[in-house]
Amino acid sequence: MNHRRWILVAVAVMVTLGTSVFIWRFLPRYVAAPTSFSPSPQGVKAIYLLLGKLGDHSVRWEQPWDRLPKTGSLLVYQPDEPVFPEETRALLSWVRSGHLVWVETENGNLIRSLLGTALVGGSPRRYVHPLRRDVITAGVRSVFPDTTRRIVPGGAGIGEVGDGRGWVVAIRNLGRGRLVVSTGYLLANANLARGGNLRLALNILGRGPVLFDEYHHGYALLPAGRKTVAGPSLPPNDWVAVFQAAVAVGLALYWAGARLGPPLAPTGPAQPWAGEYALAQARLFRRAGAARYVLRELLKSRKGRVAPSLAAGVTRRLQAGGKPLKDNELLSLAVEIVEGGKDAGE
Repeated sequence: MNHRRWILVAVAVMVTLGTSVFIWRFLPRYVAAPTSFSPSPQGVKAIYLLLGKLGDHSVRWEQPWDRLPKTGSLLVYQPDEPVFPEETRALLSWVRSGHLVWVETENGNLIRSLLGTALVGGSPRRYVHPLRRDVITAGVRSVFPDTTRRIVPGGAGIGEVGDGRGWVVAIRNLGRGRLVVSTGYLLANANLARGGNLRLALNILGRGPVLFDEYHHGYALLPAGRKTVAGPSLPPNDWVAVFQAAVAVGLALYWAGARLGPPLAPTGPAQPWAGEYALAQARLFRRAGAARYVLRELLKSRKGRVAPSLAAGVTRRLQAGGKPLKDNELLSLAVEIVEGGKDAGE
């Protein structure tokens, strides 16, 4: 296999590996993403469909927060995409105008921007209980947070559900509206029926149309508002695989259309070297015990084309008594005769 084929094989292997990594890391995100589209344990499709069955209109919101409508509540569940400060300001402004927003997240920076407090870990996964009784915790005896993190008491929030290690659900009254912040995947399909999670969800969201924020899961309407671009954006590690595959394909296309190395001029048939013939004949006659005969005949055939001094030296070697000539000695003499003939003007 030549170098070109080895290069093409290497390119094919790179493309295969890159595609495999891409599929392994990217495609499962569509199934396990915490969105209202997902029936996986991490998704919230169950509460989305349940609210629709109960008569509360459920809408998948695929636009920025500065375009929220004048009616309805908003559920922001475990956003994948980063939330920027200007988005937070738009969300809080919408709350002040008289709306309800429930933000369920494990992002400490987002909680800090909403409540002015932080998250702390190290808590066991166990049922927690209401810290106060109001319309939010009515009929709720316990809540199961599927996390070890708690909201640190303090800031602008008021604890609704939690334990001695911190809050799981907190509220913040803003203007005429209310902001609910929680942690623990309370609304996930796998946790909705555990403890009082469902009752808590109905107490908070069961008051009119509910907008499920899908914009921060990578689903967004184009400016024309007629076509939906769906799919979460890739994390940095996946972009490495995509870049690797793109480079491999580019190199394959380049090598397929370009010559590897400078062009080579056509070569004629190989020219035999006279010394090879002499050595072969010398070996043949050596087996018959007549190796010296071949060299003498070679000298005779090149008579007049070998320098007299060289011919005299070869003759003395042939006339010297002793052991039979070895292969390297035969080759040396053959080279001397042939090359000597060239030097003499052959």
